[in-house]
Amino acid sequence: MIVHISFIGKVQEYAGEAGTILHMPDFSDVADLLQELTRQKSRLGDITRFLFVSVNEVMAPRNRRLQDGDQVVLFFRMGGG
Repeated sequence: MIVHISFIGKVQEYAGEAGTILHMPDFSDVADLLQELTRQKSRLGDITRFLFVSVNEVMAPRNRRLQDGDQVVLFFRMGGG
């Protein structure tokens, strides 16, 4: 399956790009995707535990199963005050 990934804000600095497309095995979940991204972009390994994940514009847990064509967004929690 093909999954589209966008890196938002400072995550782009770790990824080295604004987004990418990954070919993932069927039945992959968000955790599998993060593992593959870390394999391809080792700097992401420093931050994966801090990332928030959105799949098709809905916050997603790490065990959320992915489907072909999903839009995944990785970002840090926004703060402010």
